[in-house]
Amino acid sequence: MARFRFLALDGAGTETEGFLEGPDAGWVSDRLASEELVPLEIEEAHEKTDALEALRGLLPVTVEDLSLFSSQFALMLDTGLPILAALELLSENTNKPRLREALLQTAEQIRQGGSLAESLAGTGQFPDIYLNMVRAGEAGGTLVEVLQQLASYLDREAELRGRLKGALTYPAFLVVLSVCVVTFLMVAIIPRFTKVLVDMNIPLPAPTRVLMAISAFLVAHWPWLLVGMAACGAGTVLLLRDERVRLRLDGLALALPLFGELVTKNSLARMSFVLGSLLAGGIPIVDALEVAGGTAGNRQVRRGLADARRRIIGGSSVAEALARSGSMPSLVLQMVSIGEATGSLDRVLLRVSELYDLQVARVTNALVRLVEPAMIVVLGGIVGFIALSLVLPMVKAVASFGG
Repeated sequence: MARFRFLALDGAGTETEGFLEGPDAGWVSDRLASEELVPLEIEEAHEKTDALEALRGLLPVTVEDLSLFSSQFALMLDTGLPILAALELLSENTNKPRLREALLQTAEQIRQGGSLAESLAGTGQFPDIYLNMVRAGEAGGTLVEVLQQLASYLDREAELRGRLKGALTYPAFLVVLSVCVVTFLMVAIIPRFTKVLVDMNIPLPAPTRVLMAISAFLVAHWPWLLVGMAACGAGTVLLLRDERVRLRLDGLALALPLFGELVTKNSLARMSFVLGSLLAGGIPIVDALEVAGGTAGNRQVRRGLADARRRIIGGSSVAEALARSGSMPSLVLQMVSIGEATGSLDRVLLRVSELYDLQVARVTNALVRLVEPAMIVVLGGIVGFIALSLVLPMVKAVASFGG
Protein backbone atom coordinates (compact mmCIF):
# COMPACT_ATOMS: atom_id res chain seq x y z
CA MET A 1 0.00 0.00 0.00
CA ALA A 2 1.24 3.49 -0.88
CA ARG A 3 0.38 6.77 0.76
CA PHE A 4 -1.16 9.47 -1.49
CA ARG A 5 -1.72 13.18 -0.93
CA PHE A 6 -4.92 14.48 -2.54
CA LEU A 7 -6.55 17.83 -3.20
CA ALA A 8 -10.29 17.66 -3.93
CA LEU A 9 -13.45 19.79 -4.10
CA ASP A 10 -16.55 18.99 -2.06
CA GLY A 11 -20.13 19.68 -3.08
CA ALA A 12 -19.89 23.28 -1.87
CA GLY A 13 -16.76 23.94 -3.96
CA THR A 14 -14.44 23.99 -0.96
CA GLU A 15 -10.98 22.55 -1.40
CA THR A 16 -10.12 19.61 0.83
CA GLU A 17 -6.60 18.26 1.30
CA GLY A 18 -5.57 15.04 2.99
CA PHE A 19 -3.84 11.68 2.78
CA LEU A 20 -5.09 8.19 1.89
CA GLU A 21 -3.38 4.82 1.75
CA GLY A 22 -4.22 2.58 -1.19
CA PRO A 23 -2.83 0.35 -3.94
CA ASP A 24 -2.73 3.09 -6.60
CA ALA A 25 -3.94 6.58 -7.56
CA GLY A 26 -6.99 5.15 -9.35
CA TRP A 27 -8.18 3.56 -6.12
CA VAL A 28 -7.79 6.90 -4.34
CA SER A 29 -9.79 8.65 -7.08
CA ASP A 30 -12.60 6.10 -6.78
CA ARG A 31 -12.56 6.45 -3.02
CA LEU A 32 -12.88 10.24 -3.25
CA ALA A 33 -15.70 9.91 -5.78
CA SER A 34 -17.56 7.56 -3.42
CA GLU A 35 -17.41 10.32 -0.81
CA GLU A 36 -18.77 12.87 -3.33
CA LEU A 37 -15.42 14.63 -3.71
CA VAL A 38 -13.96 15.78 -7.04
CA PRO A 39 -10.20 15.04 -7.13
CA LEU A 40 -7.99 17.86 -8.40
CA GLU A 41 -4.55 16.48 -7.54
CA ILE A 42 -3.44 13.02 -6.47
CA GLU A 43 0.24 12.34 -5.91
CA GLU A 44 2.19 9.77 -3.98
CA ALA A 45 3.55 11.12 -0.72
CA HIS A 46 7.18 10.09 -0.33
CA GLU A 47 7.88 10.19 3.35
CA LYS A 48 11.10 9.39 5.10
CA THR A 49 10.81 6.24 7.14
CA ASP A 50 12.67 6.49 10.40
CA ALA A 51 14.34 3.55 12.13
CA LEU A 52 11.48 3.16 14.60
CA GLU A 53 8.87 2.90 11.85
CA ALA A 54 11.03 0.38 9.97
CA LEU A 55 11.31 -1.69 13.13
CA ARG A 56 7.56 -1.58 13.66
CA GLY A 57 7.11 -2.92 10.14
CA LEU A 58 8.93 -6.09 11.21
CA LEU A 59 6.79 -6.68 14.27
CA PRO A 60 4.16 -9.42 13.91
CA VAL A 61 0.49 -8.97 14.74
CA THR A 62 0.19 -10.24 18.32
CA VAL A 63 -2.68 -11.72 20.27
CA GLU A 64 -2.96 -8.45 22.16
CA ASP A 65 -3.28 -6.53 18.87
CA LEU A 66 -6.08 -8.82 17.68
CA SER A 67 -7.87 -8.55 21.02
CA LEU A 68 -7.82 -4.74 20.94
CA PHE A 69 -8.89 -4.69 17.30
CA SER A 70 -11.78 -7.10 17.99
CA SER A 71 -13.15 -5.08 20.91
CA GLN A 72 -12.89 -1.79 19.00
CA PHE A 73 -14.37 -3.32 15.84
CA ALA A 74 -17.30 -4.77 17.82
CA LEU A 75 -17.93 -1.41 19.50
CA MET A 76 -17.98 0.44 16.17
CA LEU A 77 -20.33 -2.06 14.54
CA ASP A 78 -22.59 -2.01 17.60
CA THR A 79 -22.98 1.76 17.24
CA GLY A 80 -24.16 1.30 13.65
CA LEU A 81 -20.95 2.17 11.81
CA PRO A 82 -20.62 0.27 8.49
CA ILE A 83 -17.94 -2.43 8.28
CA LEU A 84 -15.91 -0.55 5.65
CA ALA A 85 -15.90 2.69 7.58
CA ALA A 86 -14.95 0.86 10.79
CA LEU A 87 -12.04 -0.94 9.11
CA GLU A 88 -10.69 2.26 7.58
CA LEU A 89 -10.97 4.13 10.86
CA LEU A 90 -9.22 1.35 12.74
CA SER A 91 -6.45 1.19 10.12
CA GLU A 92 -5.78 4.89 10.60
CA ASN A 93 -5.48 4.53 14.37
CA THR A 94 -3.25 1.47 14.68
CA ASN A 95 0.50 1.82 15.12
CA LYS A 96 1.26 -1.66 13.75
CA PRO A 97 2.11 -1.42 10.01
CA ARG A 98 1.25 -5.08 9.36
CA LEU A 99 -2.17 -4.78 10.97
CA ARG A 100 -2.80 -1.49 9.15
CA GLU A 101 -1.91 -3.14 5.85
CA ALA A 102 -4.16 -6.11 6.66
CA LEU A 103 -7.15 -3.90 7.49
CA LEU A 104 -6.76 -1.82 4.31
CA GLN A 105 -6.46 -4.99 2.27
CA THR A 106 -9.56 -6.39 3.97
CA ALA A 107 -11.53 -3.24 3.21
CA GLU A 108 -10.51 -3.39 -0.44
CA GLN A 109 -11.56 -7.05 -0.74
CA ILE A 110 -14.95 -6.27 0.83
CA ARG A 111 -15.47 -3.47 -1.72
CA GLN A 112 -14.94 -6.07 -4.42
CA GLY A 113 -17.68 -8.25 -2.99
CA GLY A 114 -15.84 -10.54 -0.56
CA SER A 115 -17.16 -11.51 2.85
CA LEU A 116 -15.44 -10.29 5.99
CA ALA A 117 -14.07 -13.73 6.87
CA GLU A 118 -12.74 -14.32 3.34
CA SER A 119 -11.18 -10.87 3.23
CA LEU A 120 -9.49 -11.31 6.61
CA ALA A 121 -8.20 -14.74 5.53
CA GLY A 122 -6.52 -13.21 2.48
CA THR A 123 -4.27 -11.04 4.64
CA GLY A 124 -2.56 -13.98 6.37
CA GLN A 125 -2.55 -12.12 9.69
CA PHE A 126 -5.51 -13.79 11.41
CA PRO A 127 -5.48 -17.32 12.88
CA ASP A 128 -7.90 -20.02 11.79
CA ILE A 129 -9.95 -19.84 14.99
CA TYR A 130 -10.49 -16.13 14.42
CA LEU A 131 -11.59 -16.65 10.82
CA ASN A 132 -13.88 -19.57 11.72
CA MET A 133 -15.63 -17.60 14.46
CA VAL A 134 -16.06 -14.56 12.21
CA ARG A 135 -17.45 -16.82 9.48
CA ALA A 136 -19.91 -18.33 11.96
CA GLY A 137 -20.91 -14.87 13.22
CA GLU A 138 -21.54 -13.63 9.68
CA ALA A 139 -23.64 -16.68 8.84
CA GLY A 140 -25.68 -16.39 12.04
CA GLY A 141 -26.06 -12.60 11.98
CA THR A 142 -24.27 -12.26 15.32
CA LEU A 143 -21.01 -10.70 14.19
CA VAL A 144 -20.90 -8.11 16.99
CA GLU A 145 -21.43 -10.75 19.69
CA VAL A 146 -18.83 -13.02 18.13
CA LEU A 147 -16.27 -10.20 17.96
CA GLN A 148 -16.89 -9.43 21.63
CA GLN A 149 -16.38 -13.08 22.50
CA LEU A 150 -13.24 -13.16 20.37
CA ALA A 151 -11.85 -10.21 22.30
CA SER A 152 -12.50 -12.06 25.58
CA TYR A 153 -10.99 -15.26 24.21
CA LEU A 154 -7.86 -13.48 22.97
CA ASP A 155 -7.52 -11.66 26.30
CA ARG A 156 -7.48 -15.04 28.04
CA GLU A 157 -4.93 -16.37 25.57
CA ALA A 158 -2.70 -13.34 26.12
CA GLU A 159 -2.98 -13.72 29.89
CA LEU A 160 -2.06 -17.42 29.75
CA ARG A 161 0.90 -16.78 27.45
CA GLY A 162 2.09 -13.95 29.65
CA ARG A 163 1.83 -16.18 32.72
CA LEU A 164 3.84 -18.94 31.05
CA LYS A 165 6.46 -16.54 29.71
CA GLY A 166 6.87 -14.95 33.13
CA ALA A 167 7.17 -18.32 34.84
CA LEU A 168 9.68 -19.73 32.33
CA THR A 169 11.87 -16.64 31.92
CA TYR A 170 14.18 -17.50 34.82
CA PRO A 171 14.60 -21.20 33.91
CA ALA A 172 15.23 -20.26 30.27
CA PHE A 173 17.84 -17.73 31.37
CA LEU A 174 19.54 -20.40 33.47
CA VAL A 175 19.63 -22.82 30.54
CA VAL A 176 21.08 -20.29 28.08
CA LEU A 177 23.66 -19.05 30.57
CA SER A 178 24.72 -22.58 31.52
CA VAL A 179 25.03 -23.71 27.91
CA CYS A 180 27.20 -20.68 27.11
CA VAL A 181 29.44 -21.22 30.16
CA VAL A 182 29.84 -24.97 29.59
CA THR A 183 30.56 -24.46 25.89
CA PHE A 184 33.19 -21.85 26.72
CA LEU A 185 34.83 -24.17 29.24
CA MET A 186 34.82 -27.16 26.89
CA VAL A 187 36.16 -25.26 23.87
CA ALA A 188 38.46 -22.63 25.35
CA ILE A 189 39.57 -23.73 28.84
CA ILE A 190 39.66 -27.54 28.87
CA PRO A 191 42.04 -27.86 25.86
CA ARG A 192 44.62 -25.67 27.64
CA PHE A 193 44.14 -27.57 30.85
CA THR A 194 44.55 -30.85 28.93
CA LYS A 195 47.93 -29.72 27.61
CA VAL A 196 49.12 -28.96 31.15
CA LEU A 197 47.98 -32.36 32.42
CA VAL A 198 49.67 -34.19 29.55
CA ASP A 199 52.93 -32.34 30.22
CA MET A 200 52.71 -33.32 33.90
CA ASN A 201 52.69 -37.01 32.84
CA ILE A 202 50.47 -38.20 35.71
CA PRO A 203 47.74 -40.88 35.63
CA LEU A 204 44.40 -39.24 34.93
CA PRO A 205 41.20 -40.35 36.67
CA ALA A 206 38.28 -41.59 34.57
CA PRO A 207 36.14 -38.39 34.89
CA THR A 208 39.04 -36.29 33.62
CA ARG A 209 39.67 -38.58 30.64
CA VAL A 210 35.96 -38.46 29.73
CA LEU A 211 35.93 -34.66 29.97
CA MET A 212 39.06 -34.37 27.85
CA ALA A 213 37.62 -36.71 25.21
CA ILE A 214 34.38 -34.71 25.02
CA SER A 215 36.32 -31.44 24.75
CA ALA A 216 38.59 -32.80 22.00
CA PHE A 217 35.59 -34.10 20.07
CA LEU A 218 33.82 -30.73 20.26
CA VAL A 219 36.92 -28.79 19.18
CA ALA A 220 37.63 -31.15 16.26
CA HIS A 221 34.10 -31.63 14.96
CA TRP A 222 32.14 -28.51 15.90
CA PRO A 223 31.29 -27.61 12.24
CA TRP A 224 29.78 -31.06 11.69
CA LEU A 225 27.92 -30.82 14.98
CA LEU A 226 26.33 -27.56 13.85
CA VAL A 227 25.37 -29.15 10.53
CA GLY A 228 23.95 -32.16 12.36
CA MET A 229 21.87 -29.99 14.67
CA ALA A 230 20.54 -28.00 11.72
CA ALA A 231 19.68 -31.24 9.90
CA CYS A 232 17.93 -32.63 12.98
CA GLY A 233 15.95 -29.40 13.30
CA ALA A 234 14.91 -29.49 9.64
CA GLY A 235 14.03 -33.18 9.89
CA THR A 236 11.92 -32.54 12.97
CA VAL A 237 10.03 -29.76 11.21
CA LEU A 238 9.34 -31.99 8.21
CA LEU A 239 8.30 -34.87 10.44
CA LEU A 240 5.88 -32.69 12.38
CA ARG A 241 4.13 -31.79 9.14
CA ASP A 242 2.88 -35.37 8.94
CA GLU A 243 -0.62 -35.38 10.40
CA ARG A 244 -0.28 -38.96 11.65
CA VAL A 245 2.88 -38.10 13.57
CA ARG A 246 1.27 -35.02 15.08
CA LEU A 247 -1.76 -37.08 16.11
CA ARG A 248 0.42 -39.64 17.90
CA LEU A 249 2.48 -36.93 19.59
CA ASP A 250 -0.68 -35.17 20.77
CA GLY A 251 -1.92 -38.46 22.19
CA LEU A 252 1.42 -38.96 23.95
CA ALA A 253 1.25 -35.44 25.36
CA LEU A 254 -2.09 -36.21 26.98
CA ALA A 255 -0.62 -39.32 28.64
CA LEU A 256 2.38 -37.56 30.22
CA PRO A 257 2.21 -37.02 33.99
CA LEU A 258 1.42 -33.45 35.04
CA PHE A 259 2.22 -32.02 31.59
CA GLY A 260 -0.55 -34.14 30.07
CA GLU A 261 -2.93 -32.82 32.70
CA LEU A 262 -1.97 -29.27 31.79
CA VAL A 263 -2.53 -29.91 28.07
CA THR A 264 -5.90 -31.57 28.70
CA LYS A 265 -7.23 -28.87 31.00
CA ASN A 266 -6.02 -26.08 28.73
CA SER A 267 -7.69 -27.70 25.70
CA LEU A 268 -10.96 -28.14 27.59
CA ALA A 269 -10.86 -24.56 28.89
CA ARG A 270 -10.40 -23.10 25.39
CA MET A 271 -12.90 -25.41 23.76
CA SER A 272 -15.57 -24.83 26.41
CA PHE A 273 -15.19 -21.07 26.24
CA VAL A 274 -15.43 -20.89 22.44
CA LEU A 275 -18.32 -23.37 22.30
CA GLY A 276 -20.24 -21.58 25.04
CA SER A 277 -19.60 -18.18 23.45
CA LEU A 278 -20.84 -19.32 20.05
CA LEU A 279 -23.95 -20.94 21.50
CA ALA A 280 -24.65 -17.74 23.46
CA GLY A 281 -24.40 -15.85 20.16
CA GLY A 282 -27.04 -18.05 18.57
CA ILE A 283 -24.72 -20.27 16.50
CA PRO A 284 -26.14 -23.82 16.04
CA ILE A 285 -24.39 -26.53 18.06
CA VAL A 286 -23.16 -28.36 14.94
CA ASP A 287 -21.46 -25.25 13.55
CA ALA A 288 -20.19 -24.25 16.99
CA LEU A 289 -18.56 -27.66 17.51
CA GLU A 290 -16.78 -27.38 14.17
CA VAL A 291 -15.31 -24.02 15.16
CA ALA A 292 -14.52 -25.06 18.74
CA GLY A 293 -12.60 -28.09 17.51
CA GLY A 294 -10.02 -25.81 15.95
CA THR A 295 -9.32 -24.15 19.30
CA ALA A 296 -8.59 -27.33 21.26
CA GLY A 297 -4.89 -27.18 20.43
CA ASN A 298 -4.65 -30.99 20.55
CA ARG A 299 -5.52 -33.26 17.66
CA GLN A 300 -6.81 -36.06 19.87
CA VAL A 301 -9.33 -33.72 21.50
CA ARG A 302 -10.19 -32.24 18.11
CA ARG A 303 -10.82 -35.69 16.67
CA GLY A 304 -13.13 -36.48 19.62
CA LEU A 305 -15.13 -33.30 18.97
CA ALA A 306 -15.38 -34.10 15.26
CA ASP A 307 -16.71 -37.55 16.15
CA ALA A 308 -19.23 -36.00 18.57
CA ARG A 309 -20.34 -33.58 15.84
CA ARG A 310 -21.06 -36.46 13.47
CA ARG A 311 -23.09 -38.23 16.14
CA ILE A 312 -25.13 -35.07 16.84
CA ILE A 313 -25.87 -34.73 13.13
CA GLY A 314 -27.05 -38.34 13.31
CA GLY A 315 -29.52 -37.50 16.07
CA SER A 316 -27.62 -38.02 19.33
CA SER A 317 -27.84 -35.56 22.20
CA VAL A 318 -24.81 -33.39 22.95
CA ALA A 319 -23.97 -35.18 26.22
CA GLU A 320 -24.37 -38.63 24.65
CA ALA A 321 -22.26 -37.71 21.63
CA LEU A 322 -19.44 -36.30 23.79
CA ALA A 323 -19.55 -39.35 26.07
CA ARG A 324 -19.28 -41.80 23.16
CA SER A 325 -16.40 -39.84 21.64
CA GLY A 326 -14.32 -40.59 24.74
CA SER A 327 -12.62 -37.20 24.70
CA MET A 328 -14.31 -35.57 27.70
CA PRO A 329 -13.88 -36.19 31.44
CA SER A 330 -16.90 -37.13 33.53
CA LEU A 331 -17.18 -33.65 35.09
CA VAL A 332 -17.68 -32.03 31.70
CA LEU A 333 -20.14 -34.70 30.62
CA GLN A 334 -22.24 -34.26 33.76
CA MET A 335 -22.35 -30.48 33.44
CA VAL A 336 -23.15 -30.68 29.72
CA SER A 337 -25.99 -33.09 30.48
CA ILE A 338 -27.39 -30.68 33.09
CA GLY A 339 -27.03 -27.68 30.78
CA GLU A 340 -28.70 -29.50 27.92
CA ALA A 341 -31.59 -30.58 30.12
CA THR A 342 -32.15 -27.07 31.53
CA GLY A 343 -31.61 -25.22 28.25
CA SER A 344 -28.59 -23.36 29.60
CA LEU A 345 -25.79 -25.21 27.82
CA ASP A 346 -23.99 -21.99 26.84
CA ARG A 347 -23.80 -20.72 30.43
CA VAL A 348 -22.74 -24.15 31.71
CA LEU A 349 -19.91 -24.35 29.18
CA LEU A 350 -18.67 -20.89 30.08
CA ARG A 351 -18.69 -21.95 33.72
CA VAL A 352 -16.72 -25.10 32.82
CA SER A 353 -14.20 -22.89 31.05
CA GLU A 354 -13.75 -20.77 34.18
CA LEU A 355 -13.21 -23.85 36.35
CA TYR A 356 -10.60 -25.28 34.02
CA ASP A 357 -8.88 -21.93 33.69
CA LEU A 358 -8.31 -21.94 37.45
CA GLN A 359 -7.02 -25.49 37.29
CA VAL A 360 -4.68 -24.61 34.42
CA ALA A 361 -3.21 -21.81 36.53
CA ARG A 362 -2.66 -24.19 39.45
CA VAL A 363 -1.10 -26.92 37.31
CA THR A 364 1.13 -24.36 35.57
CA ASN A 365 2.41 -23.07 38.90
CA ALA A 366 3.03 -26.63 40.11
CA LEU A 367 4.89 -27.50 36.91
CA VAL A 368 7.09 -24.41 37.15
CA ARG A 369 7.87 -25.17 40.80
CA LEU A 370 9.08 -28.61 39.69
CA VAL A 371 11.01 -27.39 36.65
CA GLU A 372 13.18 -24.85 38.46
CA PRO A 373 14.71 -27.18 41.09
CA ALA A 374 15.06 -29.98 38.50
CA MET A 375 17.01 -27.67 36.21
CA ILE A 376 19.20 -26.48 39.07
CA VAL A 377 20.00 -30.09 39.99
CA VAL A 378 20.85 -31.04 36.40
CA LEU A 379 22.93 -27.94 35.72
CA GLY A 380 24.63 -28.26 39.11
CA GLY A 381 25.49 -31.86 38.28
CA ILE A 382 27.09 -30.83 34.98
CA VAL A 383 29.11 -28.05 36.57
CA GLY A 384 30.06 -30.34 39.46
CA PHE A 385 31.30 -33.02 37.04
CA ILE A 386 33.47 -30.48 35.23
CA ALA A 387 34.85 -29.12 38.49
CA LEU A 388 35.55 -32.62 39.84
CA SER A 389 37.26 -33.64 36.61
CA LEU A 390 39.57 -30.62 36.88
CA VAL A 391 40.31 -30.92 40.58
CA LEU A 392 41.07 -34.65 40.78
CA PRO A 393 44.23 -34.51 38.62
CA MET A 394 45.52 -31.59 40.63
CA VAL A 395 44.99 -33.53 43.86
CA LYS A 396 46.83 -36.51 42.38
CA ALA A 397 49.65 -34.29 41.22
CA VAL A 398 50.05 -32.71 44.64
CA ALA A 399 49.97 -36.13 46.26
CA SER A 400 52.61 -37.50 43.89
CA PHE A 401 54.88 -34.51 44.47
CA GLY A 402 54.45 -34.90 48.22
CA GLY A 403 55.28 -38.64 48.02
